[in-house]
Amino acid sequence: MPFNRYINAEGVLPPELVEQIQNHFSGGYLYIPSRKYAARIKRNLEIVRMFNDGKSIAEIADTYLLTRGAVRFILQKAGRK
Repeated sequence: MPFNRYINAEGVLPPELVEQIQNHFSGGYLYIPSRKYAARIKRNLEIVRMFNDGKSIAEIADTYLLTRGAVRFILQKAGRK
């Protein structure tokens, strides 16, 4: 499926789901992130929470199999020093 291509929700989603979405958002374009992207956001939020709870960068890196630099980058993007 090409990126940035308009797709009518009624053609790919069950009618009940379309109706639920319309209760919250009607008309216009709605972006739905991929599962992979959503999982990364969730992971990054958890990394920030762990850091705020006192975990060291090394502990967080070991938990998520990331480099310490990657953890620092995530924390920096989240506004933590």
